[in-house]
Amino acid sequence: MKAVSSSGRKACNRLCNSSASNATSLVEIGDRAFFDTSLQGTLVMPLRVTTIGSEAFWNTELTGVDLSTATHLSKATSLVEIGGRAFADANVEGTLV
Repeated sequence: MKAVSSSGRKACNRLCNSSASNATSLVEIGDRAFFDTSLQGTLVMPLRVTTIGSEAFWNTELTGVDLSTATHLSKATSLVEIGGRAFADANVEGTLV
């Protein structure tokens, strides 16, 4: 799967019960992809993700986001865009590095 473009529960049914870091072919998380789902815990962003859409994780139960693999400078691909309100109304704490 290269992109998660469907919104809400449909997208969550695909990935919420598995580790996103194992989604090695995933490059794009679309707008509102996980909006208002039960996605929880710390999300480890897969290496190849370049785009996180607007409101992608809005109103989830995420408590943390680990972007270290998606933003590592020595990798061929890296995160280049995070849309507006991507993590709004989630319980993410700490600093994005």
